[in-house]
Amino acid sequence: MLASLQPQNIRKLAPITNTSASCLNIQRNFSIAPSVVPVIGVHIQKQKLKIKAGQSIELSASVLPESATNKEVIWTNMNSNIITLSPKGNTVTITGKSAGRAVIIVTSTEGKFRDLCIVHVQPYMTNPN
Repeated sequence: MLASLQPQNIRKLAPITNTSASCLNIQRNFSIAPSVVPVIGVHIQKQKLKIKAGQSIELSASVLPESATNKEVIWTNMNSNIITLSPKGNTVTITGKSAGRAVIIVTSTEGKFRDLCIVHVQPYMTNPN
């Protein structure tokens, strides 16, 4: 039976006199699991772009929040006859191929959040003179 910790009982407890390491079971190795910050959205830099055929422009996307653990995105070209995409992480280089309209979709790899940009490609005009 355990003694209750009241002032009159505390004096009756004997002090610890054996402090050898063999008596103490202390483990110094421990690990803390890293906290995961989930993605709550993705935002593309521009919603609309106008470029000329043959012209290239860079576009970027942000994963929200800034402290998200997984900031990877996937770039999708919905009309490869009009533009080409050269993705590099959270940025993509867009090159106009021919006149028309194309849609670029950026998707977060975690959570499947999406945003899009509409690209209008104008024909390449040469000077007739």
